[in-house]
Amino acid sequence: MKTTLREIASETGLSISVLSRVASGNGYVSPDMRERAQAALKQYGYCRTRPRAVSDNHPLSDAILIITGATGNTYHQVIRQFTISARKLSKKVLIMHTDYDSTVEEEDLRYAQKLGVYGVVMLSVVETRGTARLLRESGFPIVMIGRYTAQTQTDTVTQDSYEMGILAAKRLFEAGHTRLGYLGGHAESSITQDKKQGFTDQMNDFGLTLPEKWVSYGALNYQSGREYGQTLLSMPDAPTGLFVSNDLMAMGIADELMQAGCRIPQDLSLICCDKTLASDTFHLALDRFYIDYDETVKTALRLLTQRHENPALPRQLITFDPLHIAGETIGPPRTRRALILP
Repeated sequence: MKTTLREIASETGLSISVLSRVASGNGYVSPDMRERAQAALKQYGYCRTRPRAVSDNHPLSDAILIITGATGNTYHQVIRQFTISARKLSKKVLIMHTDYDSTVEEEDLRYAQKLGVYGVVMLSVVETRGTARLLRESGFPIVMIGRYTAQTQTDTVTQDSYEMGILAAKRLFEAGHTRLGYLGGHAESSITQDKKQGFTDQMNDFGLTLPEKWVSYGALNYQSGREYGQTLLSMPDAPTGLFVSNDLMAMGIADELMQAGCRIPQDLSLICCDKTLASDTFHLALDRFYIDYDETVKTALRLLTQRHENPALPRQLITFDPLHIAGETIGPPRTRRALILP
């Protein structure tokens, strides 16, 4: 009896989509996976009875799967732009949300293998051994946007988050601030940690330290900003300048403090990242850094297509420098320790 691809997949741990692509000679497979699949097909004496197009076996071979753990206007902006650009290439877009759960992330990568998709774009990576293994052994091109993992050689398009942290510290220090705090996004995010590291390193260069009591993490939405605003108001010793990982949280902080009678920037200076419609129309002109997301999406799609056509290309890491909008939320530091006098 003839051995089937399903049986070979079960015995070897290789995905059916990888085995099918290698057997038919159609579709992308990484060099390492191609070698493993060829050896398995030879070992089990597999012989295809007739050539078939990839689309016969994989109806989603023209689909791009976006795996994201993040939410918020910025990510919706990226996904919307990606969907529009992908349609111009006759590609479908599927979206999977992980909520930064590594187990869900691994399940989504396995699902992508099963579907035999054209490629995967990742807007979040929770770096675990399981995720790293799946990324290395994928049978399809992968491009990361705004994220990276040290354990794989995956094509990446990202912002210079470390530089954003450096520039934020400089802006606040030059305005006279020495008591600085940081509100990041998800603690597991490489972007969050890169921003914090750049901010911390530049503070150290100025002879300052970033106290842990003034470091916190939020859900990258307006409500989490309001909640952190309440935390700031309760502090007997609060920072005078704050670097916030995105604009929505900065907006929430500003509204919470102003509702309590504080003034921005007289009582607290704010600088943040991202440029969304919400912050473009906010009642305060936020001082912020951002990147050109349209160009980011176009670059990611180009890398995905290139990788699909030539799996042997060396890894590409493309970093965009941050752009800056000077706002009205940075001023001289207040002299009192607390935001509100007891």
